[in-house]
Amino acid sequence: MAKKKKQKISYLPLLSAVLGLVSVVMIFLAAVNYSVVKGVTDLENVVTYSGLQVAFGFTEGDFISVKVLEFSIMNLLPYVLALGGVVVSVFCYLAKGSKLFAFISAGAFIVSAVFFFLSPSFVVLPKLTALVKENFSLGIGSIIGGALSALAGLVSLAQVVKK
Repeated sequence: MAKKKKQKISYLPLLSAVLGLVSVVMIFLAAVNYSVVKGVTDLENVVTYSGLQVAFGFTEGDFISVKVLEFSIMNLLPYVLALGGVVVSVFCYLAKGSKLFAFISAGAFIVSAVFFFLSPSFVVLPKLTALVKENFSLGIGSIIGGALSALAGLVSLAQVVKK
């Protein structure tokens, strides 16, 4: 009588999914900082914009509204790719460690991490604005989101490499 081999359950896809979800939640934190004077980082000279404001645009003012930021598909893409990586990681867990799903999720997470770190250059300003694009810098939300997304990509790659 042959014994059945116990199949090891790998929780790496779930770990990468959790890391990816946390990187998607970073949409609520400051994605980019705008320094009124280039290089000066005093708190009174820095304006922060969240990932929602940078991705979907931002209008300021009640009675007279002024468009500060426009919609940016390239700033929305890191969050969409990270969310796609989460979905594919869950599929990888349900498919008992499919290497194809792990490879696809790793690619989505790594590209998402690159786009997180490039978010200041993807800011879209309206035609008539006093803001200067060179004064934008990375915010804490983009830094944490990019780092967690890169980590989720490495965890997904570890699933591809492991035996």
